[in-house]
Amino acid sequence: MRFAVMFAFACLLFSAPVAAQEPQRLALLIGNQDYPADVGALNRPLEDVAILADALEAAGFEVTIAQDQTRDAMFDAVFAFADALSAAGPGATGFFYYAGHGAAGPDGANYIIPAGASVSSARHLISRGVEVDALIAQLSDALPEGGETGPALFFVFDACRNTLRLGDRSVGGEGRGFTVARERPGLFIAHSTLAGEFAPDDGAYARALAAEIRRPGQRAGRAFELANRAVARTRERTAVPSVANALLHDVCFISCPGEAGGAAPANASVIDDETFARAAIEGAEALRAYLILFPAGGHIAEARALLDELGADADASGDDAEALSATLEAIDTLDPFFDLNDALEQIVTLHGFDALTRAARNGDGRAAFLTGAAYQSGTFAPQNDERAYGLFSEGCARDYPPACISLATLMLTGTGGAQDQAEARRHFESACDAGYADGCRNLGLVYFNAIGVEADENRAF
Repeated sequence: MRFAVMFAFACLLFSAPVAAQEPQRLALLIGNQDYPADVGALNRPLEDVAILADALEAAGFEVTIAQDQTRDAMFDAVFAFADALSAAGPGATGFFYYAGHGAAGPDGANYIIPAGASVSSARHLISRGVEVDALIAQLSDALPEGGETGPALFFVFDACRNTLRLGDRSVGGEGRGFTVARERPGLFIAHSTLAGEFAPDDGAYARALAAEIRRPGQRAGRAFELANRAVARTRERTAVPSVANALLHDVCFISCPGEAGGAAPANASVIDDETFARAAIEGAEALRAYLILFPAGGHIAEARALLDELGADADASGDDAEALSATLEAIDTLDPFFDLNDALEQIVTLHGFDALTRAARNGDGRAAFLTGAAYQSGTFAPQNDERAYGLFSEGCARDYPPACISLATLMLTGTGGAQDQAEARRHFESACDAGYADGCRNLGLVYFNAIGVEADENRAF
């Protein structure tokens, strides 16, 4: 269901859907492109909003669109959205998307520029703009706690477009692209460009993100990661997107195996057809993935027949234990360019998921970590937080820090197993001491947000 707010004078109303989903999903999408000449013209925001709206509706979100909003109208839209989130109940997911002009002000804060606002200097942002952090605080405070997974809130800022004409935007960083957002547990913050930079008004980010949201079986983190990569291939290095992911649980957009929270889209048969068509071209591993993602799909017999023609089993066959062990040994999780999803995909392609599972059962901590990641994300295995919790525990018991980090993340909220915030903090500390940046980052969040400890900003930073 979609609502539209066409002008600043329109009344904003978030109505409950006729058949509410459990958990409920709500989205507010704001597009501003009606700017005076002293701010700079934009051509894409309203179209970008429409593209995202279609994708989010396919993922089960109730979408409200607000177009060309003045400062007061934008606050009204956010307040109405906050009320809707408050009424949605525990476990709800919120998604806020903004397309339009925005920049950092002289006070270091990030600001959205309302439609029609005359902002010719960065100094005007404070009095005429809308502070981003205030919006984040308003919506994050509104989302109810509780539920099996806890709240999840996405903030996506497709702003900082390079047609912005602030006269002093190059002086001391004032009026330049957004500054780094502060992470908060349960929030996923995404920007269409790097901190302090500008992006072209080309629609590339909205198109890429919408395509990944629509992909069946796609977890949120992976969706944004692949969208970022797609945009990076079309832009200069300084204009690539960035994210700050502090979600406390995975969010599935569409049709994740074994998870009720992933929406079954109205055009499920079309997605089934398209996924099988791609798998038939890509080969055995893609066909196996299709069988996992669509256990009752319309092309099961055809997928199995193609696997037979390729001489491949429906279940991936593994190489011998020594070959797998050599591959696992070559993985460097301390490498700043290490990508867990890519590593998991490559190992399963080379050796098969069954072989990885056997190695985990035989006491390999690295294999236990990767198998747990597969169950946690729903990649190559049905999504199962309890199984992931157990496998991360096994990997951590064998002194593999990445497994300890993943286990601690689940321990903070009790997802898939016992909640133990003190033990989670110790795991983060040991991983940080071993040189793992994710351990240090999560430890900082624990102290910054007083999760099981007294707040300590000095230690957090």
